[in-house]
Amino acid sequence: MAVATVEVTFSTRLVNSQLITFKQASGITKCWRGPSRGPSHAQPTDDAYKSESKNGHRPFISKKRPAPPEEPKIVESKEDVAYEQQVWDAFKLEGRLDSTALLFKCQERAQKDDPIAAEAISKLDSIHKKRQENRARWPNASVGWRKLQEATPDPGVRAMLGPRIWALLIGNDEYDQSSLRGAINDSKAWSSYLIEFLGVPKSHITRIENANRETMVEGLYNLRDNKDIKEGDRILFAYSGHGTSYDAKEHSFEADISHRAGSIEALCPVDRGRTVPDISDREVLLILSEIRSQTKAEIIVALDCCHSGGGTRELGGDACARVMHPLVGNDVIQAMFRSADDHPRRLPSTISVRSPAWASDTVDLYRPVLLAACQDTEVAREERERGLFTSAVMKVLRSEKGKGLKCSDLIEAISPLRFDQKPRFDGEDTVLFEIREAVPEDPPVDTSSH
Repeated sequence: MAVATVEVTFSTRLVNSQLITFKQASGITKCWRGPSRGPSHAQPTDDAYKSESKNGHRPFISKKRPAPPEEPKIVESKEDVAYEQQVWDAFKLEGRLDSTALLFKCQERAQKDDPIAAEAISKLDSIHKKRQENRARWPNASVGWRKLQEATPDPGVRAMLGPRIWALLIGNDEYDQSSLRGAINDSKAWSSYLIEFLGVPKSHITRIENANRETMVEGLYNLRDNKDIKEGDRILFAYSGHGTSYDAKEHSFEADISHRAGSIEALCPVDRGRTVPDISDREVLLILSEIRSQTKAEIIVALDCCHSGGGTRELGGDACARVMHPLVGNDVIQAMFRSADDHPRRLPSTISVRSPAWASDTVDLYRPVLLAACQDTEVAREERERGLFTSAVMKVLRSEKGKGLKCSDLIEAISPLRFDQKPRFDGEDTVLFEIREAVPEDPPVDTSSH
């Protein structure tokens, strides 16, 4: 199959652009939203996969909210705190200064062209990043993975696995508000690992830097339509960048499910704004289901972002490195859903993202393996211009310890990354890049008489 290299607008660049396939979907609530599973080897029970929320909607990350951890004390710059207080007072916000709430409020007001917010956003973002760097110096609860030595790639593994693995790697750094420093580096790290250790051909890897909405969605649909992906192959979708979440109760919504819609989690493209919505978890899950249906490949999803949105305030004033304030407007959820349902490449047979079935927990679907950087109340951190989660995963996978490692063992090897960041996984506890040959069907029995 020919490989096309495409130059894309909106500061988006495709590297080793390649089409890839996916599958039909007809149910999407249990895939990305399973029970929170930490470093345990126990197999889940049937009850473990039932909805954990009263409204039946299961988000990217389980909605059980543990008590926020106690964070170490750090010395704040008096000048920075004074500036934040000045902006807090200018916004006429009540109560004690809350740095996280202030940053999100500034992001929100900047979307409405507020002159004070437009002037303050860069300074507040700089203070936020300085605070992140200070917190990065806190001791991690688990440091064993940092001491692992890189192993020598196995030629046999490269020859066997490489041709059977495909990947879509997205790293988004350049946002108008709260830009990141390590998301693109995460995507490069994944690409390097796949090529050097697993022998994946470059033509099997699509790596996108600073992807706009259309490019992200097209990348997924290209996987679905790639006729070269065969049954039993492995597909990796790795996203690093900002995430967010929307509470449907705070936005106008279809009357039939407005009281049951719950939380809508989303990935943030770099061109998000008034006319460009985020990408909802439902849309991603639907396309992943189409990929599975079309290719019968096994899908692995790795998310180095968090979806706590405005809820990060519950972390006691801590700011989240990879979370954005949800977009402002009464119709932002409808805009996300319309973009998904109206996409020209969507299969007509695919369930609508606006279907009431999403809120009823009655749909069934393929469950990909999900590796997530943190729990839903926690933060996905950056450290040394890399995502802390991706750095840890790469360190383990590139070591002797990483050979033949199951998901539970991988999470156990790096957990907790910090006192406030515990990675998790959902789905089958399998070896990440193990290729399973399709079991041939028994030939029909000849019952004719001789």
